[in-house]
Amino acid sequence: MPTLGRMKTLFILLILSISMTGCFRYGTGTFDGYVTGTEDAIFWEKVYMKTDLTSSNEDCMVFNKGDDDLHTLLKDSMADKTRVRITYAKHLFIVTGCGDDGQEGFLGSDEVVSVEEIK
Repeated sequence: MPTLGRMKTLFILLILSISMTGCFRYGTGTFDGYVTGTEDAIFWEKVYMKTDLTSSNEDCMVFNKGDDDLHTLLKDSMADKTRVRITYAKHLFIVTGCGDDGQEGFLGSDEVVSVEEIK
């Protein structure tokens, strides 16, 4: 029979595993603006965006580390300074380097799922 300490450890590992994969989605949204950078992170890739290139405010979202097509689209739009519409999924909890408000932090909740150029 498992001990209480072992059960707590298993529960914590389960929660961490779920949070790293971003299983709990609760909505979607869009962001119109410019990609200003991408960054390789441990579990997710990060993308930085601004609504206007002259703005000092920069937002941060994450995207799936294995999504090479999305990474290419984001990098190309950054290089061309193309205005894009980013569709994202809201997550209850993801362990990332982006905060809930889009600023640098530890817990983030927005995952980029698609990018399209705005003409």
